Amino acid sequence: MTVAACLAVLGYRFARLPGWRDQRWFWLIAASASSYTGFNTIVTLDVPTWVARLGAHGSWASLSLHVIAWTLHSAAHFHTELSRLERWVVGTAAAVGVSALLPGLLLQDAIVTHQFLGVVYHEPVPTLLGSFAAAPLYAALLGPAVRFLRHARRSPDARRYAAGLLLLCVCGLNDLLASTGQYSLPYLLDAGYLLMVALVWSVLMERFTSATHRLDMLSTQLEGVVTERTRELAKAHEALAQAERLAAVGRLSAGVAHEINNPSAAVVSNLSYLKSSFARGELPADAGEALDDSLTSMGKIARIVRQLLDTGRVAAADSSMRSTFDVALAIDHAVQTARAALGRELDVVLDVPPTYGVGDQLMVEQVLVNLIVNGVQAAPDSRKPRVHIRAEQDTSAVKISVSDNGSGMTEGVARRAFEPFFSTKPFGQGTGLGLSVSLGLATAVGGDLRVASSTAEGTTMELTVRSSLRLSSAPPPREGPASRPAQRLLVIDDDPIVRESLSRMLGRTFDVETATGVGDARRTVSGAHFDAILCDVMMDEGGGEAFYTWLRRERPSSAGRVIFVTGGVTDEASRRFLDSQEQPVLYKPVDLTTVERAVGEVSLGVATSS
Repeated sequence: MTVAACLAVLGYRFARLPGWRDQRWFWLIAASASSYTGFNTIVTLDVPTWVARLGAHGSWASLSLHVIAWTLHSAAHFHTELSRLERWVVGTAAAVGVSALLPGLLLQDAIVTHQFLGVVYHEPVPTLLGSFAAAPLYAALLGPAVRFLRHARRSPDARRYAAGLLLLCVCGLNDLLASTGQYSLPYLLDAGYLLMVALVWSVLMERFTSATHRLDMLSTQLEGVVTERTRELAKAHEALAQAERLAAVGRLSAGVAHEINNPSAAVVSNLSYLKSSFARGELPADAGEALDDSLTSMGKIARIVRQLLDTGRVAAADSSMRSTFDVALAIDHAVQTARAALGRELDVVLDVPPTYGVGDQLMVEQVLVNLIVNGVQAAPDSRKPRVHIRAEQDTSAVKISVSDNGSGMTEGVARRAFEPFFSTKPFGQGTGLGLSVSLGLATAVGGDLRVASSTAEGTTMELTVRSSLRLSSAPPPREGPASRPAQRLLVIDDDPIVRESLSRMLGRTFDVETATGVGDARRTVSGAHFDAILCDVMMDEGGGEAFYTWLRRERPSSAGRVIFVTGGVTDEASRRFLDSQEQPVLYKPVDLTTVERAVGEVSLGVATSS
C-alpha cells in the first residue's frame, strides 16, 4: 500500500513534466491500487463487523476507480480519444463505484469468513446485483488489454501492459470466487495491483533512463555544435571587424587621396610648366607665381601627412615619456610654426606668465598650432585675423585658452567639432582631422580639449594639461635670433634626392656638408666640427638612433647639436626613441624657417649647457 502511494505521488509529478503528458493517469492507477490494498487489508483483521463492511465497500469503490484509470491511461498512452464503448465502460464503472458505497445495494450486512493458509478473511456476502456487477467490472479491464495488444507488435511496452492486465483480470475472477465463501482461495488482487503498478513504473523508468541517455547525447552533440558555431561566430566577427577596418581605411584613403591629389596636381602642373620653359631657354614671367603655388600646395600636403602622423602618435602615446616643459616656450614655438604654415604675419596677443606643464611638449605644440591656424582661418573676410592666447596655472592643471575673432560655431557645429572628417570649410579646403587629432593628442598627454565658448564675435578653445609644481617668477628663456651664414650644417640622409634638395635649400644660409648614411656620417663627424646636424631617422645600419647613440658615446659634445628629421617612423622602437630623447624633431617636408629655428634652439642649448 505504501509503495503504491509513493509511486502515485511520483507519477503525478512525472505527469506534469513536458513530454510526459501521456502518463497523466498513471498516478490514478497507483492511487486506486494503494487504496484497494489498504481497504482489503481490513478484512483480514479481527475488527468489528461495521469496520469489515467499510473495508469491503472501500475495496469495491477502489476497484471501480482502478478500472476507470486503466481505461483513461490506455487512451492517453496512444494519444487517442475514448471510443463510445470505452466511455460506456467508464460510466458503468463509476456507477458501480458509487453503488458500492450505498449499504445493502451491492453487499449484504451479513459477514462470512473463510480461511486460507492461516489467514482469516471477514467480508460481507455480495447481493445478487453485486454478483452481476462484479463480473463486468473485472471484464472491463479487458478493454485496455485489447488496446495494448493491438500495438504489441510495434511496442514491447504494450506487450507487457497487455500481459499484466490479463493477469489482473484472472486475479479479479479469483477474488470474486473467494468472496462467495464457497471456495478456500486466497485474495490475489492486492498482489496483482502491486505487480501491475511495479510493471508500469519499470516501463516509466526505462523510458526515463532512455530519455536521460538521449539528453546526454544531445547535450554532448549540442556542446560540439555550440563550440563549432562559436568558432564560426568568432571567425565571422573577426571577418566583420576586418571588413569594418578595411572600410575605415577605405574612407580614410579616399579622404586623404582627395586632399593630397588636388595640391599634388598643382605641384606637378607647375613643375612641368617650368621644366618645359627652361628646356626652351625661357624664364616665364609668372615663374614666381608658379613656385609660390607649388610651395603652398606642398604645405597643404605636409599638414595632412603631419595630422596622420599625429593620429599614430595618439595611439602609441606612452605616459611614461611625459616630462616638465615650459608652456611659454611651447606657445612661442607653436606661433612660429603657425606663421610658417600660413605664410604670413599673425596678429597674436600673448598673456602667458611663467608656467610649467607636464607632458609631451611636441604634442602640446602641435595642438596649439592647429588651434591657432583654425582661429586664423575662421576669421571672415571683413575682419583682420587676431588670436589671443592666455595661460593660467594652479597646483593641478594649466589652462591654455586660444581665442579668435572668427564668426563662431553654431551649437550643432560645436557638438560635432571633434568628429573625424567633420569640417565646415568648403569642400576640398579642409580634412576635418585637425580638431579630432588635437583632442587625441591632448588626451594622450593626460589633458583635455574643449570648446569653452563660441559666439558671433569669436570662439575660445581651452586646452588643459597637467601642471608641474615647478613655478618660477623668472621670465621663461626665449630663444635668440637664429644665427646666419657662418654656421656649419651636416645633412645626413640616405635618399639622394632628399639629401641634395635639402643641401640646395640650406646652402644659401648655412655652410652645408652631406653624408649618405650612418657610416659616412661617423667618418665625417670624426674629422670636423658642425654647429648642427640634421639626421634622418629611418636609415640602414640602425638609422638615426644608432648614429645618435654612437655620437653620445664617442663625441658627447656634438650629441646636443643633433636635429632629427623624419618623414614618419614606421616601427614602435623608433617611435619610443623619438619620444624618449630631448633633441628637436622636424617632420618632412621642412622649410628654411623651421630649420633656422631648430638650429638656433640646439645652439642655445649647447651654449647653456657649457
